[in-house]
Amino acid sequence: MTAPFSGSIMKDLSLGQLVVPGSEICVHDYDDSENTYKDEITQMIVYHNGVYAGYDDGGIVRAWDGNTAHSLAQLHDAGWTRPVRAMGIVNDHLIVGLENGAIEQWDGDGTNLNITSWTELHDSGYGVSVSQIMANNGKVTVRYANGNITQLSDNGTWITLEAGSQSPVTQMTNYQGDIVYGTANGMIWRIAGSGTTDPTLQALPDIGLNSAVNQIVDNGNLIVGFANGAVMQWDGSQWTVISTANGHAVRQLMVQ
Repeated sequence: MTAPFSGSIMKDLSLGQLVVPGSEICVHDYDDSENTYKDEITQMIVYHNGVYAGYDDGGIVRAWDGNTAHSLAQLHDAGWTRPVRAMGIVNDHLIVGLENGAIEQWDGDGTNLNITSWTELHDSGYGVSVSQIMANNGKVTVRYANGNITQLSDNGTWITLEAGSQSPVTQMTNYQGDIVYGTANGMIWRIAGSGTTDPTLQALPDIGLNSAVNQIVDNGNLIVGFANGAVMQWDGSQWTVISTANGHAVRQLMVQ
């Protein structure tokens, strides 16, 4: 489980900066000659009360343990040669997805930032950027930029759960133990029996918005934000309007 982070954090993806209470830790490399920031942060995640960041420059991964007296530790250098595009925590392991489709697992457990070894869960042969990583029934579950969803089975093989046959998948989440995902055409689908050997695909009732799903979260009910600004809630039997379309895309949903 990911421990709650006790302090406030601000991340600035354009500057690649991480600011913590009482100090500023710059995790970028400013090049005066080019007047540009290098090593821009592409992903950040809280893990064991620390902050872990993935970078645009070659797949660098760095971590800060939450102590303002400590500096950043580098968990991986630029040897992957591809940017970090997704990070997730599965079975208390940090999982990183790269732009070339590779999936890497850090061999550390969040208590020792001196560990720099990694285990490759999937090589770069997939060739499509990773967009999202999450745990589903204790299994590494990955959404790719082309909309495909794959899951690492107990025997170490990858299973394709969705191959973009409905419409490219734009977001996914867990809901009552199943994977629920939204597509570019505004439909919501449920993979019933996710994590089993016999999952089935079910369509939730069509909302009729014909707008891409931008965000989808679970707070007991499904909350879905659309590219046209609408926000809808699914309680297991029907849809309820939280906010009507306003022409301003939903970029973030937060459940508290």
